[in-house]
Amino acid sequence: LEIGPQGTICVLVRADTPVLPLELVYEAEPPRRTAKLCRHVTDPEAVPPPEWGTPCTLASRTVVCPCAFWGMYRTIVREVVLPRGQSHSMTTLTLSPVLYAATGIADVGTPSGAPRPSDLLEQEARSVFGAAEVTRVTSWTAWRKGIRSHPELLLLLAHKEMSQGETGLFIGDGSFLASVDVRADIVTRPEPGAPLPLVLLVACASATAGNEFGTLPGAFAARGAAAVVGTLSKLPGPQGARVGAAILRSLRASAAAADTPGVTLGESLAKARRALVAEGLLIGLLLVSHGNIDLRMRG
Repeated sequence: LEIGPQGTICVLVRADTPVLPLELVYEAEPPRRTAKLCRHVTDPEAVPPPEWGTPCTLASRTVVCPCAFWGMYRTIVREVVLPRGQSHSMTTLTLSPVLYAATGIADVGTPSGAPRPSDLLEQEARSVFGAAEVTRVTSWTAWRKGIRSHPELLLLLAHKEMSQGETGLFIGDGSFLASVDVRADIVTRPEPGAPLPLVLLVACASATAGNEFGTLPGAFAARGAAAVVGTLSKLPGPQGARVGAAILRSLRASAAAADTPGVTLGESLAKARRALVAEGLLIGLLLVSHGNIDLRMRG
């Protein structure tokens, strides 16, 4: 692709632009079938740790390493070209308060007496940001009301589905929102100075879902989201809760260290990918972002 070694890659896209998963570019020789796994699989900070903007130096024909994928050490910025008259001027993100919704489908199959995935993710959010900072809703009507409190983090453990030819998201026990109905009141309040939220869209193939009207991440970005994080593949409810929890922990840790130069939303997402891979969840490699991912965070 003749892209240089810089740590950040910026791409201009429209809201309806399909995702080109540059995060999956492998910056090393193609490994042989008999290649062994690199030590970074279980310990992303193993010695020698790959520096930010640099792939794993151990990757070769005989060693395959997740830290050689661009998404593990580079920031891929997909800047959404907004309609005329709209602009995103934010440079920092606080991440709270948090508005959270989950689909009942994520909890299907939970063993009797075991905690439900949707509850585990809620508990993680409250642990990370504080109980008073997290509001959970079970319908899109309640979600619109929750938007009035200006949340800076929108967390969705949703079920993506096609319904009557429309791609959309289910939350609660069957509350459906079609992608064409993702309007400003789903994302942010149209008031001067209102914060632009980060959207964590944890749902099956949420980063690629869409139709001729555009993708789901593009719809959220076009309606006021600073950035949207989605997935490239399907995932069950328990795994979705773990993905969401890993991202929340990484975001909060980065926000707490926001006085350190170079801490951005994109770098925090790369750390979450590494943590998930270290837990044995390859879905970590399949997290992609849409929008202003080079925002800096503040605690």
